[in-house]
Amino acid sequence: MSNDLFAVEFGGRAKVTSDMSILLDVNQPFTSQEIAPKSGFSIGTEFSTVGHTFQIFVSNYRGIVNQQSNVFNQNDFFEGDFAIGFNISRTW
Repeated sequence: MSNDLFAVEFGGRAKVTSDMSILLDVNQPFTSQEIAPKSGFSIGTEFSTVGHTFQIFVSNYRGIVNQQSNVFNQNDFFEGDFAIGFNISRTW
């Protein structure tokens, strides 16, 4: 396997209301490998309360680490290869 992978990623968060946001992440790897990784796509929503932030998202990434997702992602979001994620953060 070649170690020369380059990828461009765009991530954004748009506030809809004071306690709700829309999340978007797009990743395009560029490589000369025989089995090229698929593009990454993730969309979600974020809800905030006084002490917590909740995120619910749908993504074709299966790993947590970006480097792993860039090199080994073979899931196509628009073909139904996706996972559902959920995060909770506590604000002090």
